[in-house]
Amino acid sequence: MMPEMITKEGLRQEMIKMRKAMTGQDVMRKSALIVARLMDVREYVNAKSIMFYVPKGNEVNIESAIKEAIGEGITVLIPAAKGQTLIPVAINEYPAGIEKGPLAMGEPKDKTEYTGVIDIAVIPGLAFNLQGRRLGRGGGHYDRMLTGRNIFRIGVAYEFQLREFPAEAHDQPMDVLVTESRTIMRK
Repeated sequence: MMPEMITKEGLRQEMIKMRKAMTGQDVMRKSALIVARLMDVREYVNAKSIMFYVPKGNEVNIESAIKEAIGEGITVLIPAAKGQTLIPVAINEYPAGIEKGPLAMGEPKDKTEYTGVIDIAVIPGLAFNLQGRRLGRGGGHYDRMLTGRNIFRIGVAYEFQLREFPAEAHDQPMDVLVTESRTIMRK
């Protein structure tokens, strides 16, 4: 008999609980390893514009990558809520240019939508499967934003967040998954 596949909502609750159980030291140590691996991804190295996210709670902390990219003159974008989707907004300083938005996530104070090319999106999730599908908080905001956009997508997660779960047609796939112990190239 095959084991039951966990539901998306059950997996969300499990991942939230596991992430909350991490110590600040674990988050910083594992995040530093993930950021180092992220910076080795060829597409990341060659990017002229990168959309990051503002880490919340015990999400992978990519703030060092954000600050380094700004310092190198790369166009740095952070998503901002606009209705039921997210829009990319360029920032020039971090964290000074950030405020808490309507989705309880950090977003740029300036809400001017960036309409240029986005080379890379670094995307968090509660879980990812090995096919590159992302399990978010359930609102579909990232899926709607990514649909129809030609952006190289890098999912960042802790190794324990790589899990099998049922993906749906609207779940946007990542091109690369980066954890503290490995980089999984899908393209």
